[in-house]
Amino acid sequence: MTRFASLRRTDRLLLAACAIVLVALAAALVRPVSPSIDDRAGALDGELRCPICQGTSIADSPAAVASQMRSVIREQLAAGSTDQGVRDFFVERYGRWILLTPTTQGYDVALWVAPVLLLSSGAYIVIRRARRRREVGSPARVPTKFGRSGTVILVGAILLALALPIALVVGPRGLGAEITGSSAGGIQAAPSLVDLEAGVARDPNDAASLVALGDAYLAANRSGDAVAVYERALKAEPDNVPASIALGEILLTAGRPDQAQVLFDRVLGSTPDQPDALLYRAVTRYQLGAPADLVRADALRFLAVAGNDPRRAIAEQLLDTASPAPSR
Repeated sequence: MTRFASLRRTDRLLLAACAIVLVALAAALVRPVSPSIDDRAGALDGELRCPICQGTSIADSPAAVASQMRSVIREQLAAGSTDQGVRDFFVERYGRWILLTPTTQGYDVALWVAPVLLLSSGAYIVIRRARRRREVGSPARVPTKFGRSGTVILVGAILLALALPIALVVGPRGLGAEITGSSAGGIQAAPSLVDLEAGVARDPNDAASLVALGDAYLAANRSGDAVAVYERALKAEPDNVPASIALGEILLTAGRPDQAQVLFDRVLGSTPDQPDALLYRAVTRYQLGAPADLVRADALRFLAVAGNDPRRAIAEQLLDTASPAPSR
């Protein structure tokens, strides 16, 4: 009789449960290599949280800031950045709450290691119990200290292994915080306006902090404050792409395409394939009555670099509207 066959039925089920969870955890940690930039960018889109949407990834968010973040991801990957380098970029700007899924670094290691250790301990107890039964010769004569107590420890270990990650992920909702997988306690809520304003007060010339505050103002429908903060960010860092795009979009929405185009021209001067700037400049050129070939050039370039961007319909509509006059 094999060791597995000598186990009680309940022990077999518990051991099988341990194996299943361990395999699931291992599968979660093993990620296939993404051969293309689009695949890598798509995966990162799903890992990063939209700063102005509740519990939504930038892949699923229609917000302008999410679109900007998607563009930044593709720019950085095209420039040779690693996936972790892109994550680090956004963590440095927004804090680790920007990550929708726990990483395998720092304190987040506990989310992955604890279940493995606990389930391994449970499997070890099952095996030890079976071995002691064979040594004693009958299940009925198994010493009490390793009988009932072993069962309690085993069940407790499995419950704890399953409950720990769930508690760390779902627990924040009871406190009104956003789900995350970071910080010393495993939980960190998104920074409030007060926190962002305090950060800007500590370093008034930090463009990243200013842009984050501007995004928060925009999410709170305080566009006037957002404009002022974005302008401060551009004064501190004239080539800041997120600030330029956000401010340009506000100006475009406010019916000031001439001022918006200046910002989009500046972005495209340094980053010719920036999708947001291409699309918005096409719109501004159309509104300003620019030649159709200029409008079409920006719209076509946007379609070439934007991938599955949901705004492709806007660019296609511009192409139809700005079609060149038929030759005679």
